[in-house]
Amino acid sequence: MAASAIVLTVAWAFVLDRPTWFVSRLLVFAVIFAVCGTLGLWSSGSRASQELIRGSLAAGIAATLLVPAGWAVSTLDPRYAGAATSPTAGPVGEFHHRALYDPSALRRAGLDRPSARDIALLDYLITHRRGEKYLLATQAAYPAERLLRAQAQPLLVMGGFTGKTPFPSAPELGNLIATHQLRYVLLTHLRPTTPATTWVKSHCKRIRSGAYGWRTRGNFGLYDCRTPADRRG
Repeated sequence: MAASAIVLTVAWAFVLDRPTWFVSRLLVFAVIFAVCGTLGLWSSGSRASQELIRGSLAAGIAATLLVPAGWAVSTLDPRYAGAATSPTAGPVGEFHHRALYDPSALRRAGLDRPSARDIALLDYLITHRRGEKYLLATQAAYPAERLLRAQAQPLLVMGGFTGKTPFPSAPELGNLIATHQLRYVLLTHLRPTTPATTWVKSHCKRIRSGAYGWRTRGNFGLYDCRTPADRRG
């Protein structure tokens, strides 16, 4: 039983660490300890020495605690920002660590001002707004963050932080369109496809990027979800 628990714990550590491989080196040692502990416990019979049993148990305990200990210690290092999809309070990461010694690095990032693309998109959306509750719906949070930094406009974030949260559902999104609470949706291929994004692609018209002042489409696509009756009108 103890040997099986050791193997399962180390295997689960591989699964948890897969998005970042932060403790990949620790995983190697964890596997070594797990193998030693498992073989020692499996081969221990009634005549096994106390030293062998204690050594096997120690190796097993080290295998199960090594990776969690690495994750715990990582919180003390401001250069480690976690997985790309993990929300963080910040400032963290290598960039922010360098900024501690070079304050001008933060200004170069332009965190205090919107980009020309963001301003152009907002100008287009505001100009074509016809009383909708939401100026725009975005796929996941990060496209909305850039626009909200430019202007405090009502935006609907679909899918939450990672884009995987099942809200709004496709029928709910369709109802927002039908009741004139929403017209434009901004999608990106950098987030997973959901029923709501599939609905947008099949029911809405994609707008040329040049129409809203973007020379290149980049990672985003803007869709106009006016109903057929609105288009005829």
